[in-house]
Amino acid sequence: MVTHHQTLNSIEELEIIDGSERELRGWLDDERIDLALTTLRSGTKEVRQERLSRENYVLMTSTHHRLAEAKMVRGEELAQDAMIIRRHCEVLAATSRYFTQRGVRPNFGIKTTNDDRAMAMVRAGLGVTVAPASFRDPEIRQIRLQDFDLHREIGLVYSARSHALAAGGSAFVETVRRFMTDTEKQIAALARFEDTQPETGKVTQHPPGRGRGRAAPATRAGPGEIGQAVQR
Repeated sequence: MVTHHQTLNSIEELEIIDGSERELRGWLDDERIDLALTTLRSGTKEVRQERLSRENYVLMTSTHHRLAEAKMVRGEELAQDAMIIRRHCEVLAATSRYFTQRGVRPNFGIKTTNDDRAMAMVRAGLGVTVAPASFRDPEIRQIRLQDFDLHREIGLVYSARSHALAAGGSAFVETVRRFMTDTEKQIAALARFEDTQPETGKVTQHPPGRGRGRAAPATRAGPGEIGQAVQR
């Protein structure tokens, strides 16, 4: 996204700040940044936000997991699996309720706020996790959980003084819009393709360190992962 923006020869000067969702919201209120690419909270009356994409939460397993070839699994089928907990996940409480309502109290492989670490443990087969569908990885299998219909919306939130950027004139804002729209379309296309594939009912083994040739990882545009400041 930033690389593409640099090819536009824009006069905008970018300063990119990484922070949690709470930090980004605070910086916006204090007008320390002009805009943030972050999770949009449902039910908010915030007028300075712009929805860009929507994605589902799915179960993530390694490609050699016993359920890796399933299209959908029941929560009860994961009773013996270690769970990789993403402590900053927006739907952590709802995910916990989903499993406990089904009598599942999984062991915790690790609790972390680092998504890269969580995904590395999933790839290694040390546990499973629930994460947004944009967390694509060729060595991780994404599977729908039965009766688990949670999703999140990603978008831009503007500071009070920078709301005019939404009206146009910012090359970087246009780049973000195109990038997020394209990412949403790619995720939807991959999901439709996977739905057409037969469920084999067996697990295909792969040599260590190799995946199944699935789609390349998409750039993660997660909650509080990127704070964008556009300075004129």
